[in-house]
Amino acid sequence: SDTVRSLHVNTVSVALARKQSTMASLLLLPLLAVASSMTTPSKEEDFVRTSGINWQNEEMLSSGGPSKYDSASTLKPFQTSTKGVYFAGAFSDHAVLQRAPQKAAVYGYFVGCATQECAVVVTVQDVNSGSEYNTSAMTMAVAGRNYSHWKALLPPTQAGGNYTVTVACPSCGVNSNTSTLHDVTFGDVWFCSGQSNMWLVMHFDTNRNSSYDAIMDGRYHNIRMYTVPHNNQPDGGYQGYDLYVAPPPPPRLYYGGNAGGGWLLPSVGAYANKSCREGKGEQGDCDTCCSPYPQPDDTWMFNTVDQFSAACWHFAEYLTDQFIANNETVVPLGMITSNWGGTMVEMWQPNATLNAQVCKNSSGGEYAPWQNKRYDIDSGALYNGMVMPIVNTTITGALWYQGENNVFQCHDAGSASQSNRGRIGGGPLACGSVKEGTGYACMMANLINTWRKAWSDTPGTTSAMFPFGIVSLAGGTSEGFGANMGSFRYAQTYNTGVGDGNNVFVAQAYDTGDPCVGGNQCCENRGGGQGYACMAGEAPYTNQFMGSIHPRFKKIVGMRLAHGARALVYNDTSSLWTGPVLQSCSLQNNGELTLTFDAKLLQNDAIMVLESTSKSIVLVDDAGAPVTWSNDMLSVLQQLGSPSPMEIQIGGSVNNQSQGYWIPLPLRGKCPPSGADHSVKSCSVNTTTGVKMDGWNQVEAVIPAGLVANVTAIRYAWGDFPCCPSINRGVVPCPPMSCPIQTFNTTLPAVPFWATIKSGNCDWISTSGPPQ
Repeated sequence: SDTVRSLHVNTVSVALARKQSTMASLLLLPLLAVASSMTTPSKEEDFVRTSGINWQNEEMLSSGGPSKYDSASTLKPFQTSTKGVYFAGAFSDHAVLQRAPQKAAVYGYFVGCATQECAVVVTVQDVNSGSEYNTSAMTMAVAGRNYSHWKALLPPTQAGGNYTVTVACPSCGVNSNTSTLHDVTFGDVWFCSGQSNMWLVMHFDTNRNSSYDAIMDGRYHNIRMYTVPHNNQPDGGYQGYDLYVAPPPPPRLYYGGNAGGGWLLPSVGAYANKSCREGKGEQGDCDTCCSPYPQPDDTWMFNTVDQFSAACWHFAEYLTDQFIANNETVVPLGMITSNWGGTMVEMWQPNATLNAQVCKNSSGGEYAPWQNKRYDIDSGALYNGMVMPIVNTTITGALWYQGENNVFQCHDAGSASQSNRGRIGGGPLACGSVKEGTGYACMMANLINTWRKAWSDTPGTTSAMFPFGIVSLAGGTSEGFGANMGSFRYAQTYNTGVGDGNNVFVAQAYDTGDPCVGGNQCCENRGGGQGYACMAGEAPYTNQFMGSIHPRFKKIVGMRLAHGARALVYNDTSSLWTGPVLQSCSLQNNGELTLTFDAKLLQNDAIMVLESTSKSIVLVDDAGAPVTWSNDMLSVLQQLGSPSPMEIQIGGSVNNQSQGYWIPLPLRGKCPPSGADHSVKSCSVNTTTGVKMDGWNQVEAVIPAGLVANVTAIRYAWGDFPCCPSINRGVVPCPPMSCPIQTFNTTLPAVPFWATIKSGNCDWISTSGPPQ
């Protein structure tokens, strides 16, 4: 990973102005979002000097107030006192509109004449050729308001170009009756959403320097970014607030974690660039190479990428790399991120479905609002404030990274402590079942269904089955409920581990947890050390943000999401979009266990099995606390040898872990990589004939013969931090991507699985769906 001198970022605190809604009922076009425009100047230096905008949700920096560049600090709805026609706040200069074959939508509102008397016209001009066309907008009055809505669908347009988009209302009764967007292009628009691990900005990403160097060298200029401001809205909205209206984008902040500024072009300004890092700057001359982050100055003003979602950026970055590598058109990518740390899935979907009890809780009882553990954000409030204002924007697809704040809801998952290891936790469905309509599994499916319905309401725009990528939770991010994590990841992924087969794909992140927890020996926070940095400002490494709850390896996450998009969206038949998926298994009387993985999904790749990350049994859990093993199990553990994310169940039940024990089972190493670059073309393939050898899609292990008759189930990577099951990460780091079963060429981790054993074979396998 890249090294860079740690810089401090002030965190943002949010003071919420809660008001009773006295809003009149609205008569809207179907899902027609409207807002005022704030045309963003083309000069980047002007992004941070916009004034005259008031905001209702007050965001004050922890340093004590707005910076000298931020003249606004409160959030309120768009203004309607001035006659004219305006774009919604989802648009600004540099916007990306969805390319063909879909129709891009632009929309907004107008003031100054009755709907039936007004004609709103959108003009699109090709700056390069000078050609232009006009299209009429649909209009509709808003009951009880002095403004009306407009929305126009543009003809399908090929990727690229430089366009000016102007909306005019000749009858609005003012001389200045147009609004214009400059430097607009067409491409693929992706909506990235979730809580703080989707928020985690590039400043805290271990690969930021390589990205910044590439941008300085002219790469990734096809990527444009938009950050949705925090907006917490109850049903009906605050007084005077239109739920389908995006307010104007706030002025851009180049530190503090919420970029603002509307649509931004990628620029990294005068960050600690490569030539500076290779000189004396890393050895103490930080004033020359790194501007001091607690008091940011103009040298960091132009880094528009630093405060953007790292997972969202790296997704676009890898797609761009693949466009280039495959000699394809480099498509402009419009990345919209809408996220809020510490939030729950209930907040991101409409209350209409929650109140209708579409989903029960994890125990099968009725869902109730009190199960929302945040007092300051209601269920549905972020769907109202941070999704609804965008649903009229035509998009390609959505990416979702959320769940840490829902892990506590799982049923019968036992104590979070590891005091009786192997005896805690519920079964595979402890965190919900899509089929039974319970828990997070149902909530995730409901969120996708409602979002798809909302975005596709206008025919010809967003697909009714638009692709949806899900990130499974990283190790060490359970918010204190580690016993639930295996079942929770299963709930995240439609009770299959791989999605629903209908354009929902999964990026496994269980092996991307932060290497260290806490300070201790694992973290090296002073110059000259060899460990992983954890604190800010004390080491030439990317520091943690709020500890290991926010893993810093977001490039891995973005790349894995992009693998799914390449295969399912961009029709790259050679792209492997998932790691090995268990298909069957056999257990012989002599203890030989053979796991067979889906050959079709592996395509031309093969499986490797890395050596164990630990060579001895260490009787501490991931947090360093003692583990209590019963005496009768210690001898069994000693027979099995090194700890492993592969486990066998002795005398248990699929639905109750407390019946029996789960004990680790080392796997036989296989096809170790030939150096970091994987120089061997493929593993278990005859490189002369291209023929795959026997066992190319299999993994083996040996169970002591005396235990075979009592084995009732097997599972893999079902724990909180499964890749280093016995390592105390306060002392020894657990590297990312260190779980043993991976694809050889693409290093994608195996999908976690749980399978029951019956008559020497796998009977039920979790990747085939929930148990009957």
